Amino acid sequence: MDVISLGFLLIMILAGGLVALMADKLGRTLGKKRLTLFGLRPRHTATMITVLAGMLIPFITVLFVALVSKDVRDWIVEGRQAIGKAKAAQAQVDQLTVQKQDLATVTVGLKKQNEQELRKQREIEQRLAMEQAKLAIENQRVAALQGKLTALQSQQTKLTGSLQRVNLALSVATKDTKAAVLQREKAQAELAKAQDMLGRVKLSYTELKKQWNELNDKAMSLTADNDKLTSQNSSLATQNAKAATDLEMSKRNLEASQEQLDEVNTNLARANAEAANFAGFLSNDYTVSRMKPPIFSVGDELARVSIPSGCSAEEAKGLFANLMQEAVRQATVHGAGPFSNLIPERAALYPLKDPKGQTVTPEDQEQAIVKAITASKEDQVLVALCKYNTFLGEGVPLDIRKKSNPLVYRRDDQVAEVRINGGLPEADIRQQLVDFLTTTVKPKAIKDNMLPVSGQEEQFGEVPINDIVDLARSIHATDRRVKVDALASFDTHASDRLQLHFRVR
Repeated sequence: MDVISLGFLLIMILAGGLVALMADKLGRTLGKKRLTLFGLRPRHTATMITVLAGMLIPFITVLFVALVSKDVRDWIVEGRQAIGKAKAAQAQVDQLTVQKQDLATVTVGLKKQNEQELRKQREIEQRLAMEQAKLAIENQRVAALQGKLTALQSQQTKLTGSLQRVNLALSVATKDTKAAVLQREKAQAELAKAQDMLGRVKLSYTELKKQWNELNDKAMSLTADNDKLTSQNSSLATQNAKAATDLEMSKRNLEASQEQLDEVNTNLARANAEAANFAGFLSNDYTVSRMKPPIFSVGDELARVSIPSGCSAEEAKGLFANLMQEAVRQATVHGAGPFSNLIPERAALYPLKDPKGQTVTPEDQEQAIVKAITASKEDQVLVALCKYNTFLGEGVPLDIRKKSNPLVYRRDDQVAEVRINGGLPEADIRQQLVDFLTTTVKPKAIKDNMLPVSGQEEQFGEVPINDIVDLARSIHATDRRVKVDALASFDTHASDRLQLHFRVR
């Protein structure tokens, strides 16, 4: 029952009692005074005055209530018609409210469907552009590898020519050494022959005395020849040593050339294998991108882990291992497969090239990350992102990013506020609260350095739907314009999930 109707009924009851009491007292008073009006007898006069007073008091009461309340005036003037009109209007309002809620639901659904279609179209365009850019980059890499292969083949040809020249020089040096040895042996034979002749001369001293002058001259000549041969012998020994040195140096040059040739052959084989690997990768990537659906795009987040300041090396390794385990779990849930028979993981770090062109292995990357986060003076967060577009059944290559993780909100800190009219229907209030979380809280949280999850439609501010319904009901009960504050439920860092509660003022 309406409050005004109940109040009017109570006033009429009280007025009836008051009329009875006053009529009783007035009747007794008039009866005792025995007044007369219009020539009537005192008893009839008292009855007439009592009746008139009983009629006047309810009339005044009804008139007072009508003056005070507009609803009573409408009820008195229109009567049952007003009640019927009110019921019809209320039924029409209820019907329009239901239609409005249905239309709002349909509108929201169509809006979300339109946004999803636009998002899918943009994703497809971005993926197509990325695939084209990636194909162009791979073509450039293949061209660079082919140029490198040509350069290595040219270097191999030059080294082969150098090796042939070294072999020729070695052969010439060997021939010179043999000629010097033969000349030395010939000189020694002549010396032996001269010494033998000198012995025979001594034995025939008497006979040879006569020929002393001739033999003396010949001996002096032979001595000069001997000295000359000795000098030639020394020179030949020096040449022999030099030839041996040249031979040793030629051998060393030959060995160095052989090592260079082996290195060139190794690099050539590695380049051929790498080119074949890249060609296979391009072929496989092209086939997979056309036959299987994508599960992750470039930059999509798979996992994150908070790194407290001052953590030790062992703690850093453990936190990094937790990050990789969560990334593998997410990749498995989305349908990723192993990289290959040698790499069974479904998500792992990918070998990179440093600015100098050297390959950085996943183990080196892990050591660098652990070293960077060990004993840090500020809180940090490690985020595992997808490095390349990944399709169903492929392994997910990871890119680990380190970011600062400061304390953004303390408990009960205000994140954002909004004013809502409590006189609106609850459905409109609920929609305004949802819009407030989407269009106000999320941009404000990002502005305050909260880290969103890349690749996910996450809304900052986790609020159960029951809390939103209860909040809309409490705002509607105030029937006035109120201010709603969104407050942080806990101390929240940049990488944490933002959980909210509300305060109505």
